[in-house]
Amino acid sequence: MAKRKLSPEKRAQLRVELKKAVDGGKKVADVLRDVAAKYGITTITARWYLHSLGGKSKRKPGRPAGTSGSAGFLKDVMARTENAKAAGKLIPRWQALVDKESALRRQALKMGRRLEAVAEKARKLRSRISDLMGS
Repeated sequence: MAKRKLSPEKRAQLRVELKKAVDGGKKVADVLRDVAAKYGITTITARWYLHSLGGKSKRKPGRPAGTSGSAGFLKDVMARTENAKAAGKLIPRWQALVDKESALRRQALKMGRRLEAVAEKARKLRSRISDLMGS
């Protein structure tokens, strides 16, 4: 059978008690055990109430794996510098290809217009021939 939910008043009281205890410097695990026993909830539920208080975490984020202080930072900067140099060498080749693509697309449009014009002339001549042959 599912446990009953706490009333809104008890929730507010629980949150106040959690905030005071944690801000007072008590260990979080001890606080969670105490309030869980007092309010008849699980420690996991108490943890959810603690997280619902919001605020900023006091834990500092860890460093990414494989980095050790300034040596890792230097390694990261060097790798990015090498990548930037490699990209710099590729940019002129890429730009030339983009320019060539643009020119070919313009030529294709021009040839398409020419094709339409010649096709239209051929249709008119065919129509004229048909008219002459039909009379």
